[in-house]
Amino acid sequence: MGEHEPGETSAVTVAHPLVDFVGDGFVATVSDSPVVGLTEGRMGLLVDAARQSTRVLLITPPESRLTLAMTHYLQLLQGQWVIRNADGALRVAANGRVLQRLDDAWNDLDAAPIEVAADFAQPLVDAATWLQFTISTHHAARDETMLGRALEMISEEICGEAPTGWGVHEPAGIHWNRENLTRFVRGRMPRDTRLFATGGAMHPLSATLQVFRSAIGVTEETKILIALGSDRAVSEAVIARVPAVLAQIASTQQVLFGMAYEQSGAPDATFTAVQTSPPLPVASVIGARAIRDLNIDIDELERSFGAIRAGSRRVPSLVVPFGADPSQRWAQFAAGVGIVGAAQMHEALGLAVRATTGLNEQGSDNAS
Repeated sequence: MGEHEPGETSAVTVAHPLVDFVGDGFVATVSDSPVVGLTEGRMGLLVDAARQSTRVLLITPPESRLTLAMTHYLQLLQGQWVIRNADGALRVAANGRVLQRLDDAWNDLDAAPIEVAADFAQPLVDAATWLQFTISTHHAARDETMLGRALEMISEEICGEAPTGWGVHEPAGIHWNRENLTRFVRGRMPRDTRLFATGGAMHPLSATLQVFRSAIGVTEETKILIALGSDRAVSEAVIARVPAVLAQIASTQQVLFGMAYEQSGAPDATFTAVQTSPPLPVASVIGARAIRDLNIDIDELERSFGAIRAGSRRVPSLVVPFGADPSQRWAQFAAGVGIVGAAQMHEALGLAVRATTGLNEQGSDNAS
C-alpha cells in the first residue's frame, strides 16, 4: 500500500488496504475482476479518499464491467475509471481517450467518445435493451411515511416481482422489506442516506436510493437500471407500457420529477467501457408542484404529446411520452422543452436535484 508507480509523484496517501499506488492528488486501486461492484471495501476507499480531498483512480483490464452502484459512487466522488491493456496502454473508460500519464485522467472530462480501438473495448455481442429511470418523490416527515414504493412499483410492473434485496453496499443482501428500509433511514435522520437495491430474475435490476431531509419534508431520489434482454419485440412491448407505469406512480406518490430512458448494454445491467449506445428519452413526469409553480400549459402538452394526467384533478402531475419511434424521441423531447420552456424545464429539474452535502459523514457511516 502506498507504493508509487514509475513516473508518478505522491501528494497524499490514504491509509486503506485497497490502495495499490498513489499519484499526484489521487490514489489508485487495481482490479482484474470481471465485474467491479461497490463492495464495503471499495466504498470505504472512496469515502476515505474524499475525506482527504483525494480522488480515486480505478484501473481495470478492458473486459471488466462496473455495477450501477460502483459507477454512481465513483462519479459522485469525482473518481475516474481507466482501462489498461495488456501492453500497458491506458485509456479513459468514459470516452476512450488515450493517456500518456495517469495524472491526466481528469483532463478533458467533457470530451466526446472517440472511435474505440479494437484492443480497447470490444462491442457487446449479446447486448440487451436497457430501461433507466430517475424518479424524485416528496414525502411528509411523518411516522407513517414509507420509502421505496417507486422502486417497488417499477420492479413489479417491469420485472414482474418486487426487488429482492437492499443494503448500504454491494452485494445488496438484506431481504427487501420497505418497513425495515424505512426504519433504517429514519434512524439516521437528519443525515443523508444512500442505499442500493437489486432484483429481477428475468430482467436484472440495479438501483440506488438517496434520501434526505428537505425544508418541507423528506425527498427520495431513485435511479433504476433494468436489462430487458435481447428480444427487441419483447423490449418494445415493455417500453410501450412505461408512460402508464409512470402515471401509476404519479397517482400514488408525490413525484417531483422523473425521466425514463432507453439504452443498450450488458445483459446483467453492468457498465462496459465507453457505452456506445446513447440514451433515448422514453417519457418524463412533471410533478404537480412544478405544474403549479411554473404555470405549465397542460392542455398544450396533451394535444401535442398525448400527455397523461395523474393524481389530483385540480393540479395533476403530467406524464409526457416521447413516441414509439426511437429515432424521433430526442426531437420530441426538444419539442416538449420548447412548449414548457427551457428555463421552466431547468427549474422543474431543479426541484428534484439537490447539491450533495454531508456526503463524507453519510458515506463513512455506511462504510463502517
